[in-house]
Amino acid sequence: MTPIRILYVEPSQQIGGSDLTLYELTRKLDRSRYQPVVLFYQPHPAEENFRSAGAEVIRLQDHYPPPSQDPVYGRAEFPRACRIARIVLRSGIRLVHHNAFLRKARANIFTCSFTGVPQLCHVHNPLPAPGWERILSASVDRFLFVSKYVRDRYLECGIPKEKGSVVYNPIDTAQFAHQEKRDIVRAELVLSGCRVVANVARIDTWRGHHHFLIAMSRVMERYPDVRALIVGAFTAQAIATGYDGQLRQMAIDLGIDGRVIYTGFRKDIPEMMAAADIVVHSATRPEGFGRAPAEALAAARPTIVTDAGGVTEIVEDGVTGRVVPRSNPDAMADAILWMLENPAAAKAMAIAGRDRVVQRFGLDSFVSAMQDIYDQVVALAPGR
Repeated sequence: MTPIRILYVEPSQQIGGSDLTLYELTRKLDRSRYQPVVLFYQPHPAEENFRSAGAEVIRLQDHYPPPSQDPVYGRAEFPRACRIARIVLRSGIRLVHHNAFLRKARANIFTCSFTGVPQLCHVHNPLPAPGWERILSASVDRFLFVSKYVRDRYLECGIPKEKGSVVYNPIDTAQFAHQEKRDIVRAELVLSGCRVVANVARIDTWRGHHHFLIAMSRVMERYPDVRALIVGAFTAQAIATGYDGQLRQMAIDLGIDGRVIYTGFRKDIPEMMAAADIVVHSATRPEGFGRAPAEALAAARPTIVTDAGGVTEIVEDGVTGRVVPRSNPDAMADAILWMLENPAAAKAMAIAGRDRVVQRFGLDSFVSAMQDIYDQVVALAPGR
């Protein structure tokens, strides 16, 4: 049987949770059944990773701006979408997988509907869909939601319940099972002999790193040996708004700048998790899933999250970690102090969290569920 060629449309410009999920999926797909073709709008730092995983990679065109940066709606989107439609028709594509929510995939969905090829929309972001985009959703054969929280936001927008499935993002737990590099990494980062509280996420204005610094200043007043480890690169938005400079100045004003370590972008996230004693996720707005908290628990690290979206389906307060109110550095500080002062209880939560991640977010079960959905969608449109 000839493998089904699936076109994955990826609009992002930098590596994030949705790209990592897509990479894990294409890496593990049964090649006797499916052939992945990954299409990026513009140059992307993960292109070579996908090629190494055996996927065909297409770069649409270097100069198209992403939808969020196109000042005149439709100026770039519709030409881009027409090119995607031509790729679908000429490349033997039998299924289109939009790795984006409706707002980012709108023109592509509209145009691909004319190719007669079934398509699904993989929604990682809980942003709601405006009115006409709800109408556009009629062209989508299936929606995949990364959490119940995202699903519920889309059902509120009128997406038919029968069109959607919750498929949690996968975590390759085997990568986080080994801690042998902990001491090496801590020495590299000059953290030997310290207790380390890490915040692992791209640094953006809504990620709440400023609340994290305020909370850490309170913690460091009581425990001077504690260090804040911030793992991740500043986004273009953070740099454009001056948020990067504001964070660094805040640490100076709080008197903790010598105890805050910025690593920048790191590929070795399992090693970063191993180096931490506690991991904090400080988002100030709801997030679709929250890969970093799941990875922290996969590494059996005591984890604190804000009550923001899908992360509460990963961390259950008092069971697999601690959940604190958004934009509340005092509550965050209290949770960190509790974990520092109750290490046995915090570790028990982390181990329970790891068990939950293994059961709920396993990579093999994720890939199996996705392949079943692909089969269902293609089977429903044999003549298209």
